[in-house]
Amino acid sequence: MAHTLTMVRKRSFAEAESAARSTDAVLGVVDGVYKNPSEASTATGTPKTTVYRRAKGGNTRQEAHAYRQALSPDEENVLVSWIERLAVTGHPVKHSFVRELAEEIRKPRVELEDKMPPPLSKDWPKRFLKRHPTLKTMLAQNIESKRKQVTREEVENYFAEFKRIVEQHNIQTEDIYNYDETGSY
Repeated sequence: MAHTLTMVRKRSFAEAESAARSTDAVLGVVDGVYKNPSEASTATGTPKTTVYRRAKGGNTRQEAHAYRQALSPDEENVLVSWIERLAVTGHPVKHSFVRELAEEIRKPRVELEDKMPPPLSKDWPKRFLKRHPTLKTMLAQNIESKRKQVTREEVENYFAEFKRIVEQHNIQTEDIYNYDETGSY
């Protein structure tokens, strides 16, 4: 059985370069490096309208639509950090868990508001991932499909060695537990 998981993805070079050029253009106009937005646009390759709008205090597209989102930009950044931390430690996150984390992150804010917003939709994680290109979705494969065939002799040798180690270190039965490698408990 395959599950949809969220993993960390490196931001594309072109995407990062474009964002850096836009920032350089706007900061260049504000700091006086460029005489005007038109000069900044020519020097950095950023569209003139973007430089003019942003230099006058205009928002990015993401900032302009933040009020429509279920999570504030700061809350989304916290969620991204949690997902990245889980992925780095080898715990890819299912879309359903991303939605649950988002609900928990927004809970303190919405409790202060008079009206309770509807729960996040099933498709909310997909839209969230579109806004955060550093994350990507991967299809996980069950570990069983990757295992090699083992012989009866190998299994018997494994348990004989296991028994030897338990006896050698005087490990009590209640101190032995199993961990499910597929991630489901």
